[in-house]
Amino acid sequence: MFSKIGYRRSLLCVWVVLFSMISYYAAIATTGLQAWAYLGVASFVQTSLLIFPLFILGRIADKTGKSSVGLIFHLSALGLIALIFSNYKLHSMYNFFVDGFVINLLTTPGGIEALGLSKSFYISASIGGVILAAIYTLFVAFVPLELAYRYIPAPRKMFILASIGFVVESSVFAFASYTSNVSILPVSSRIVWHIPVTARGTFEKMGFESNASNDMIDVSSNRSGQLAYPAVNLDQYGVTKPYNIVWLTAESLRHDMVDERIMPNTHQFAENQQWFKSHYSGGNGTRLGMFSQFYGVYGSYWFDFLQNRIPPVLITALQDYGYNMKAFTSARFTYPEFKKTIFSTLEDDQLQEYRKGKGWERDRKNTEDVISFIGENMHKDKPFFTFMFFESAHANYYFPDEAVIEEDYLDDFDYLSVDIEANIKKIKNRYVNSSHYLDSRLGKIFDYLRANDLYDNTIVIVTGDHGEEFYEKGRWGHNSTFVQEQIRVPLIVHMPDKLAESYSNMTSHLDLPATILGALGYTAPAETYSFGLDLFSPEYQRNYTVASDWHGNTLITPNVKYVLTLKGSRNSMKLSSLTDREIDPDDIESVDRNKLGHFVRELSRFYNGSPEHKIVDSNYRATMSKTVDQSASENLHLAMSTKIESIISEQNLSPDI
Repeated sequence: MFSKIGYRRSLLCVWVVLFSMISYYAAIATTGLQAWAYLGVASFVQTSLLIFPLFILGRIADKTGKSSVGLIFHLSALGLIALIFSNYKLHSMYNFFVDGFVINLLTTPGGIEALGLSKSFYISASIGGVILAAIYTLFVAFVPLELAYRYIPAPRKMFILASIGFVVESSVFAFASYTSNVSILPVSSRIVWHIPVTARGTFEKMGFESNASNDMIDVSSNRSGQLAYPAVNLDQYGVTKPYNIVWLTAESLRHDMVDERIMPNTHQFAENQQWFKSHYSGGNGTRLGMFSQFYGVYGSYWFDFLQNRIPPVLITALQDYGYNMKAFTSARFTYPEFKKTIFSTLEDDQLQEYRKGKGWERDRKNTEDVISFIGENMHKDKPFFTFMFFESAHANYYFPDEAVIEEDYLDDFDYLSVDIEANIKKIKNRYVNSSHYLDSRLGKIFDYLRANDLYDNTIVIVTGDHGEEFYEKGRWGHNSTFVQEQIRVPLIVHMPDKLAESYSNMTSHLDLPATILGALGYTAPAETYSFGLDLFSPEYQRNYTVASDWHGNTLITPNVKYVLTLKGSRNSMKLSSLTDREIDPDDIESVDRNKLGHFVRELSRFYNGSPEHKIVDSNYRATMSKTVDQSASENLHLAMSTKIESIISEQNLSPDI
């Protein structure tokens, strides 16, 4: 049936549908005649660009007359409509369209699982697909679209019109970007796969003034040479205080879940340990939240570390000492690609993925296995390291009946059919219930460590990879903006011989490698392998931290957030207070401007040949030289003292002479 339908009728149908979707979605941000005119041109251009490959396929189908090619054409037409619809559904939830991050998610093993899609989602998607195919067939087959042919230009004229439209739209957008036009830019941000053409140099030469206060600072390409991690050779350093390590990271666990009612076991544990109450993840998603806590390096380095398969200094130090190591996850080590980064040097039998059942069911099994691993290794000659990644608090927020503490929760969370904003309170209650179950798993591990007197020789870390927003600042989930709800996570550390204490100063995932290695007696300067600091150093003071997404970094000071990523700046304010209130650039204090300059300078530290790398290398060499000279002086003094004592002994002289 499909192959017999004329391609011109199908093209017109698809063109009308795409133009309508693009115009409708962007119209929400359109105010004023200027913006409406831009929307009309931009929608026409974008629709023409999207449909062009389908036009070529249609011409081939029409000329060959083969039913197989015709079928491919109509399936492609349906696929294009579904793809654009999915894009807008994605944008309505997370404020970004399909991009490299989404493609990576869909194509990497374990990526689709990470979405937490419910069975009802697949049912809704299947029903939607059938309905779309039926409507498309009926519309193309029976609606007299040929009546509109006389008003549609010939293909060659359409191509010319689309080309002219592209030039006009690009010019308008480029000037709007240069001048920060608040009526044009919001419209363009809601057009799927809009091509952002800029012409800053041209406008400057023409004498136009730029609204520079809203310009995004470009720090994405601050690189020099090859990756240099660590910044210097650290072969002479090693672990000298071999504590056991139990590292517990929970998916999407935001800081305010550590509550006496929601997570009683974790709250009690926190009250008796080192509790960092103003802690920040190094990312607003799992990939960079994990990357930052093991490497202590900014997320913009992720792609280079992935490409070079470089493990963290922390993991290397543990392996060099001979730790018995095993990592557990209720997700996948392949997505994000931790098997190629953080745990790239661990053997397959040291990495356990358990993927049967819902998140809470996987956590239940893995918790028992973590406890078994601890039990098998706690009396061995070598210390142990175990890591556990919990999935209970990940959307779809599954939990067993016994974990319900909020009765008014959404029973079936189907991303396609549920109005998320309208049901956000019930969705958050699902999250609260799943966090309550997570707490029961953490409690089992705490109890086992306590019952077996392991706290005296074991470091315990409890944290989240990133936070989770529930429309407190206009979004749901994570990975979209850098508001507090998406990047604030708990950090609770049990450190042997340390008394309970809570901290209110800013701390970061970036500090974890330096803190753990410092506790293990690893004396290499932290600046040689991370951007972090030892949390327990008397000199600890963090003037700013950095959180990252797939596209770059955001600088966070105690007063200001500088959103320096393209996606982040489109989804939220480029400049805001720490509590995500928009601020005027003129109100930024000089101390915070200086922190931005310092961040830009230090960003390239782990690229060979960069100015910051040279400084770290020079400082390290100077320190080592001083250490060697001091050691030589001490050895000489010892030799002279020994010689004098020998002479005194031989001559029977009094040492008081």
